[in-house]
Amino acid sequence: MKNSWKFLSGLRRTLWVSVAGLALSATSASATDRVLLGEPAGVGKAALASPALSAALQELASTAQKSGSVRVIVGVRAAFAPEAKLPVAAAAQQRNEIASAQSAVLSRLPQLAQKNSAVRRFASIPYLAMSVTAQDLKALEQMPEVTSIQRDRAVPATLVNSVPFIGATPALNGGYSGAGQAVAVLDTGVEKNHPFLAGKVVAEACYSTTDASQGASSVCPSGVAESIAAGSGAPCVGADSCSHGTHVAGTVAGNGGPSNAPAGVAKDASIIAMQVFSKFSTEDACGVGEAPCALTFNSDQIMALEQVYAWRNTHSIAAVNMSLGGGRYGSQSTCDADNGAVKAAIDNLRAVNIATIIASGNEGYVDSMGAPGCISSAISVGSTWAKAGTDRCDAVSPPTSFLADDVSCFSNSTKFLSLLAPGSQINSSVVGGLYENYSGTSMAT
Repeated sequence: MKNSWKFLSGLRRTLWVSVAGLALSATSASATDRVLLGEPAGVGKAALASPALSAALQELASTAQKSGSVRVIVGVRAAFAPEAKLPVAAAAQQRNEIASAQSAVLSRLPQLAQKNSAVRRFASIPYLAMSVTAQDLKALEQMPEVTSIQRDRAVPATLVNSVPFIGATPALNGGYSGAGQAVAVLDTGVEKNHPFLAGKVVAEACYSTTDASQGASSVCPSGVAESIAAGSGAPCVGADSCSHGTHVAGTVAGNGGPSNAPAGVAKDASIIAMQVFSKFSTEDACGVGEAPCALTFNSDQIMALEQVYAWRNTHSIAAVNMSLGGGRYGSQSTCDADNGAVKAAIDNLRAVNIATIIASGNEGYVDSMGAPGCISSAISVGSTWAKAGTDRCDAVSPPTSFLADDVSCFSNSTKFLSLLAPGSQINSSVVGGLYENYSGTSMAT
């Protein structure tokens, strides 16, 4: 492991240029024709010929039978292309067709249509998110208007000398400090009055879910499902990971802290604080002895990504940071297929030169990574050690020595990983006006 990824580690010196190039490449291609996402013949018909799809639908049905309901993201029959690649009139027409297709599906499920607050309609991508019973799920499978059905998964956040190590110091000295740019941090919320982040937060949003069958409750102000009001991007409460977003925001753009917490990577950039986590109260969701915990549904992430897209002309947004995820994918094609709704939202952002930068995950995989980092239009980031030392990543193996710039033993890596950056013992802001060292691909991202 020590040398196998050295060629990627060299990218640290061109991190800023690489990210900008990856984002800008999205608009260099000619406008694509609109296409149906998912299964054009309908998910039910496709399942007849696909054992894998049939098994996935059966797993959802079993969960719904056991728990009374299951959360899903449903693809609807409306052709799609990233809006920025369409003429204005065509983009408006696409939105109308998406809304009509969503309404057509809901009209076949009147009990869901009556519970409008439980249904998430996405404005710019042809998908819906909802909680359904086994009976609802069977009805969806039989609708030709439904092109995909995937679980709305709840995933966790992915948990000194990083700025000089990635070559950011020469960039800062050259005037590239992030001034005039904003980064949207989709995480557990940001403590905007922290000394390291004072005056940094220029917009806020919260997307969070209450679903009793999942043991989930919204942490948005007053328990609402969504808000873009001032204060809505504040840190979640009641879970150990609620400082995560504040730490990430400090690493991105913190400035003015103590000597042991130097300025963040883009010290003059602004932050758009987006709280996308929900509080879970059961050990089934959190793990034995881990409840309560904070997890984020894919549907809440998509709502936030759509809001970033809506703010593209209000704020100069350079990038989205998503230090969250789960699962294991060894290929981007499989990842894209299993995460079509999130990918479509990322594609919309990429088409307007907003890079979506996502942690690869902390499971130590050497041939795969988690979602949504594995999505082909995202920029995935793994972790390297910030300095030489010894450590072990499990309770069995003895400590091993490593060099600065070696891939961290906890970091997911694979041939389609985009970038590496230091992610060990990174000192940054946490809730309560404090500073702590965190390690993980989140810190690298």
